[in-house]
Amino acid sequence: MTQDSFLDLPSFFLSQDGRVLWWNDACRAFTGQDEAHMKNVPLWEAFHNSPKKLPAEMLLEAWNSGALPVSPQGDMDDTAYRSRIISVERPFSCTLWTWSRLAVDEKSSLHGVIQIFAPARLEQAVEDSPLVRLIIDRFPLPVALMKNHRFYLINRAYMDLVHCNDPAEICGKPGDYFIDEADKPRFNRLNSNNHQQIVSGHTYRWRYRTTDGELRHVIGHPSVLSWSDGAILLSTLTDDTDNVLREQSILAEQKALKARIRALLQKVGQQDDIFFGESPAIQELMQNVVTSAKSDSNIVITGETGTGKSLLARLIHRLSPRSDKPFISVNCGAIPENLIENEFFGHVKGAFTGAVSSSTGFFGAADGGTLFLDEVGELSLAMQVKLLQAIESRAYTPIGSSKELYSNVRLICATNRDLMHMMQEGTLRNDFFFRIFVVNLHVPPLRERREDIVLFARFLFRKFNTLDADPVIPPDILEKIRRYDWPGNIREMQNVILRYLATGTLQFLQMQPSAVDQEDEDPLSLEEALQQTRKKYIVRALKRTGGNKKEAAALLDLPLRTFQRYCSQLGLMRRLPLAKD
Repeated sequence: MTQDSFLDLPSFFLSQDGRVLWWNDACRAFTGQDEAHMKNVPLWEAFHNSPKKLPAEMLLEAWNSGALPVSPQGDMDDTAYRSRIISVERPFSCTLWTWSRLAVDEKSSLHGVIQIFAPARLEQAVEDSPLVRLIIDRFPLPVALMKNHRFYLINRAYMDLVHCNDPAEICGKPGDYFIDEADKPRFNRLNSNNHQQIVSGHTYRWRYRTTDGELRHVIGHPSVLSWSDGAILLSTLTDDTDNVLREQSILAEQKALKARIRALLQKVGQQDDIFFGESPAIQELMQNVVTSAKSDSNIVITGETGTGKSLLARLIHRLSPRSDKPFISVNCGAIPENLIENEFFGHVKGAFTGAVSSSTGFFGAADGGTLFLDEVGELSLAMQVKLLQAIESRAYTPIGSSKELYSNVRLICATNRDLMHMMQEGTLRNDFFFRIFVVNLHVPPLRERREDIVLFARFLFRKFNTLDADPVIPPDILEKIRRYDWPGNIREMQNVILRYLATGTLQFLQMQPSAVDQEDEDPLSLEEALQQTRKKYIVRALKRTGGNKKEAAALLDLPLRTFQRYCSQLGLMRRLPLAKD
């Protein structure tokens, strides 16, 4: 036997006592070890992830122990030593397998053993490697091995996924066999040209059809492996069907809720269309309105002046189970202090001078329905105590009477004030606050939902224009309306549009000039220019600090007293909700 016959493949020859007799150039390139070095060190050190004894050494040991019979021709069957997959320290483009056989002469005398490294076929790797079988058979996730765009091997978990009991029914089938028709073009495009479009380590979402037609949503985790006879695809799957169905259910519920909101708004009338809109803020608000209307919990509606808090309270009442009962609206800031108790609880005839007849009061009038307290922050501490008792026990006593009456009311309050701040200052009782503040619905100002400004404007133009059902609004007018901050919110917009329809001119409040006018018109004086610039920076600082005057002053490097003087001069103290100093 000569070395020349094995020059094309990495190979070496061991003597009968295990010494390396030769080590060809291909083996040197394969292992990075030259022949001289290998004659002086243990053989296995040249290899990575290999057993300490290579097949050639094991074959020699078996010969020396007499465990191997020799054929009459003096040769032995080499098939027993074709089954070892081996890798080395240096990277290679293909997996290799070993072929080891004894060199025995015609007299059955051993000359040594030769080991050759040859490219492995996938079939050999699967059949001969226990490691491959272990990974495929015991891995808990579905695993599929594809060769030439067809299923070659699948594990138990994969069969469970596609509802199959026999792997023979799947192996040999095209790779898109379980892919839903809608996903097949994308799947085949990615897997064309030896899977060149697939990025190993990425994830891909597929819709699967099981053998019985069930739709499953899976996430594929593919790896493209270079093999001796072509690329193979190893794909691990995750069944994501439950998550997808859950997401679809949530989306369907949201869609149904939006449809219900539209239907309910249409049912209660056009006066509540002020709460339509495309902005996320108004959509979220209306979802909360529909949900809270079904309960009987007390509600506090917060928001700036003119945002439509009273309209929202009426809408909640109309959507509630109490819709066929009274809705009593009370402006707490408009009732004189000495008359508040009488207005809320009523009186009996003769209770005081001028009481010529009995009065029911707000609590009695709202029995079974909704009592709406607008500007609830204007109530005195003494009245808060009396109202708290009535809210908690649902019992009250009219002035001049000793008889306790009962009223089943749902309480809705509204305010443009910071109730938490009032509670900290001591102008709002803690127990009263926590009794009324069960559900909070915040109505955002128009400047925070600019997507809706033009929609509201078009609606109000149609509502107030009695001569034209679909009036044409000049684009420049709409643009000015869109860019204005609307400190008075919807109430201001109604007045501005009514004034425009009456006079033909768009006139904004003097306390808050139009943003368009500020940008498009030159100031009349240097002082006016300075005022406009100062206002621009102060407003920006207040927005950035959430309305906190101290932080805004520090941001502008101004003394707090100077900052407050500027705000007062510019009219900002009246319009911006500022945080507590």
